[in-house]
Amino acid sequence: MTVIINVIGFGRRSGKTTLIEAICRKLADRFHIWTVKHISSSFDSAHKDTWRHLHAGAKAVIAISPEETIILKKNCELPLDRVLHEVPLNVTLILIEGFKKSNYPKIVVAHNVDEARKIIENTSQVFAIFMNSAENELEKVDGIPILKLDEVIQKIEEMIREDLTKQHAPN
Repeated sequence: MTVIINVIGFGRRSGKTTLIEAICRKLADRFHIWTVKHISSSFDSAHKDTWRHLHAGAKAVIAISPEETIILKKNCELPLDRVLHEVPLNVTLILIEGFKKSNYPKIVVAHNVDEARKIIENTSQVFAIFMNSAENELEKVDGIPILKLDEVIQKIEEMIREDLTKQHAPN
């Protein structure tokens, strides 16, 4: 199996991407990591060739460069669970940015305690809060631990070890 962790926060500039980058930097040398990011608008640039292909009537465009391959499908927002079924079995960790309503374990990224509380009351499966703020002196918000980056990394490593142990346990 693969450990799936959802990183959520309020809108842009909440710190979600920064936290995911930090997790990837710390763990990518030991684990196979994929990320899934929810974006609210198209990422295909107007009047570029891929945009022109889609607007000419293609249902999908596969763009291949020496550094990356991307598949663009027009009018096709797939459900998160369907996208996750496309992930290869050798992936150890999937970090999802956004998708607040998913059923996956979540880390809330917040600027302060009030913001964390607002997010927590509207979502489920939150196991940690990450605040990149020196003002915070609390250890928990509504029973959920506030973790520093090294503690977030440690918690994710624990989750991966538990998952690997379950995979290799005799039935």
